[in-house]
Amino acid sequence: MQHEWEAGEAKKAYDAAMVRLRRDLPAVVEHDRLVDYASGKGGRTRYTHASLAAIIEVATPPLTAHGFTLTSRTSTPTPHSVEVTSVLAHEAGHHESSTMTAPVDTSGSKNPIQGIASTSTYLRRYQATDLLG
Repeated sequence: MQHEWEAGEAKKAYDAAMVRLRRDLPAVVEHDRLVDYASGKGGRTRYTHASLAAIIEVATPPLTAHGFTLTSRTSTPTPHSVEVTSVLAHEAGHHESSTMTAPVDTSGSKNPIQGIASTSTYLRRYQATDLLG
C-alpha cells in the first residue's frame, strides 16, 4: 500500500512539473537541417527539419530546471530493424516512455552501422517531441 501511495505522489509531482515544463519549452524548434536529394522520376525532394541536437539543446535547460531527464536505449531486435525506447523521468520517481521500431536506413551509401545510427537518431528525434508534447 505504501508503494502505491508513493507511486501516486510521484505521478502527481510529474504531472505538475510537466505543466511547468511545457510552459517553458519553445513551441517551435528552429529547423537547422536541410534535406535535399534527387527523388524518383527526375524530381527533387527538399525540406528542412529540426535536428535531434537542436531539440536537445533547447529542451535540456527547461528539463533540468523542472527535474526531468530524457534518456534513450537502442537495440537491434533483428538484423534489419532498430528499436529505440526513450524515457522521460522525473526526480520524484515517475517516468513515461515511448518505444518505436523501424527498418535500418539503407539509403545512400551508408554502411550497416551508419544505417543503425541514422535510424536511431530519427526515432529519438520523434520520441523527444512525442514525450515533450
